[in-house]
Amino acid sequence: MRIVVVGGGQVGLSLCEQLSKEDHQITVVDTNTADIRRMADVLDINIVSGNGAAYATLQEADAQNADLVIAATSSDEANMICCMLAKKMGAQRTIARVRNPEYREQLILMRDELGLSMVINPEQTAAQAVAHGLYYTSASSVATFAKGRIDLLELRVEENARLADKQIKDLRCTREANVLIAAVERNGEVFIPNGDFRLCAGDRIHVAGASSNLMLFLRIIGRSTRKTEMVMLVGGSKIAGYLCPLLENSGIKVKLVEHDAAVCEKLSAHLNKTLVINGVETDQELLLSEDIESMDAVIALTDNDEDNLMVSLFAVSHKVPKVITKLDRLSYAEVLSSVGLDNVFSPKISIANAIVRYVRSLSNSLGSEIESLHRIVGGKAEIVEFAMTNRGRHLGIPLSELNMKPNVLISGIVRGGKAIIPRGSDKFEANDHVLVVTTHKRLDDFDKIFAE
Repeated sequence: MRIVVVGGGQVGLSLCEQLSKEDHQITVVDTNTADIRRMADVLDINIVSGNGAAYATLQEADAQNADLVIAATSSDEANMICCMLAKKMGAQRTIARVRNPEYREQLILMRDELGLSMVINPEQTAAQAVAHGLYYTSASSVATFAKGRIDLLELRVEENARLADKQIKDLRCTREANVLIAAVERNGEVFIPNGDFRLCAGDRIHVAGASSNLMLFLRIIGRSTRKTEMVMLVGGSKIAGYLCPLLENSGIKVKLVEHDAAVCEKLSAHLNKTLVINGVETDQELLLSEDIESMDAVIALTDNDEDNLMVSLFAVSHKVPKVITKLDRLSYAEVLSSVGLDNVFSPKISIANAIVRYVRSLSNSLGSEIESLHRIVGGKAEIVEFAMTNRGRHLGIPLSELNMKPNVLISGIVRGGKAIIPRGSDKFEANDHVLVVTTHKRLDDFDKIFAE
């Protein structure tokens, strides 16, 4: 596909890194020539220097012949103008990054007039994911599929735990709870396990199931299912602005620490129950005086990666049960895991995943559509959700009779709003939502999981 990315910052870089791996023809537009030239040095992309909201610049980028134009600058207004112009010039589809909550209602009303195929708000999406992840206090991370009907939890196998040194086929706990171990990380490698796979202490397992079944699984293996009641947010970023109301509505008591007095006043004006504290986010004495040690969770949300790391490490050292860290750079995520920072997320990576999912869906016309996409182990494996239609070639056949490629696992089926952990006798039906875990790259159609 011919894709024009307007905005060469960190979001644009993440997009180009992922989309270029999927063999698309990419042109990046930005006013900062040095930034996009550095991108061109390491990626197979074309570059155009200029204002992406200007007609002449878009014309130079050949937006009129693009299959997709993605406006991902730091300006919401520029992104909307860019998409409107590109659509009128002839671009097939457009995606805009829009972060300001004040534009939300207008976009619903004006989506068609602006020519938008998709609107992405990374901060709002991140807030929703963090809020959902707080439900599982003992999970390192949580990914949600099929509109919340199936979750994928990441857990570390501990020494002397019920899971350690056992083959998956011998684990009664997964059968009792009706969950599935969908993937295993070990020493930086990922495995799609069969029944003979033996778990070891230190493994990170990814377990799929309905929410109630996963909670039962956690109780059976002796992991905490304690309800989150008190949370401290450190940093009054846009994510915090979206997250606080979600937590308030869930009955969670929230404290928020932010150094900028003006931001504190703005947040206090629209938050009903959150206690907003004006103070330096990395001030350890302040954090202690605000009872960080009594919190069920601490979430580091400043716009500075180093500050978020400092706060998170401080929370870990004071035995906070769940610590969530926002980082724009995830290059050292594996190192952070060794010091107890397991739950790390990046809104910019989430944007890229959402757009890659959308692009793959556009490329696919063979009977199934990608609904969601989640990467694990630094992108070495993917969990892809497909929506089946009545044109699928493998409907009505027991899974045990299907010839699937190696390193592919069907980890969940959602049918009529009900989550099914598949067994050999289960069959695919039209309108199912199917979760596939695989190490195969660029999986854009459900039929590609089967051997010829």
